[in-house]
Amino acid sequence: MGSLAFAFALPGALLLPELLEAALGLLGKDLTLTGRIPLWLLLIPLALERPLLGYGYGAFWLGESGPSATVWALTWDAPHAHNGFLDLWLEIGIVGAIFGALLLIIPLVRIALHVTSGLRLIKFIFLFFIFFLFANMAESVLLVSGLGKAIYWVLISYFVPASQLYLTPNRNSR
Repeated sequence: MGSLAFAFALPGALLLPELLEAALGLLGKDLTLTGRIPLWLLLIPLALERPLLGYGYGAFWLGESGPSATVWALTWDAPHAHNGFLDLWLEIGIVGAIFGALLLIIPLVRIALHVTSGLRLIKFIFLFFIFFLFANMAESVLLVSGLGKAIYWVLISYFVPASQLYLTPNRNSR
């Protein structure tokens, strides 16, 4: 049975990139995630130049007068990395990126342990955190300012304490 599945899976895996490229082409998209992958491939070596502490908050994306000039000369004028975690690494280094990731992952794990509790708010908060983590893989929301993206941080600053209120057992019910 396993070899039969492998016999069908192997040709499918070999054809998938071509089929995926054709399907994305119909939608006006491509396999590079609209230029993000080449951008990331240029940014990773720049992040490795200053791996621990990065270039400094707000010091990388300064256009032609900052380190982003290299990127702009080789690609399009990207205003950010289009990846929140890569932007964290560039601006505040791997130390800051790990700290930032932990600020999101620790509450996510705590909420995930109670997602089957039946509370709709807990389920919503869990899904919001999952969305926020995945959204930062294709967009930069973690360090970008402005009300449109700052709303995520407003929601997180509400959701973490709210979830703890709902998850903390009532001490008066003993």
